[in-house]
Amino acid sequence: MTIGHTAIAAYLRDHHSVPPWWSQEVTVGYERIRGLRDEHQTPRGYQVSVSKTLPVASEALYNAWTEEDSRRRWLGDDEPHIRTARPNKSLRITWVDGATHVDVAFYPKGPAKSQVVVQHSKLADRDDVEAKRTYWKAALARLGGEVT
Repeated sequence: MTIGHTAIAAYLRDHHSVPPWWSQEVTVGYERIRGLRDEHQTPRGYQVSVSKTLPVASEALYNAWTEEDSRRRWLGDDEPHIRTARPNKSLRITWVDGATHVDVAFYPKGPAKSQVVVQHSKLADRDDVEAKRTYWKAALARLGGEVT
């Protein structure tokens, strides 16, 4: 008999008083050890996160994503569809392929320093993870050149 992710996490929570976040982490670790889940794999496909800290306020990073002229200078012709925007905090994007999602978060690290975190999800496989990791590292390097 095989039980699924939700049942394992619930068992840990209900029978061993493991807090919800930790029950998820333990369950994912178990699934990886047993070969039931790959690294970067989620129930909705694969995902990858890339981040960069830059010597600018988070508002400058946010504007570089939301202002079309600025975005084109560092992102090129890729034209993402912004579904949800929380000014200077986050963006939820449907990527140009129409199938994958990009979540962008902006974290102030001081008056003139902030971090941008890009999480690209619903990817097809590990090869896609590595391709998107390379893509986003290069894009964030160009973003740094745009805002500094």
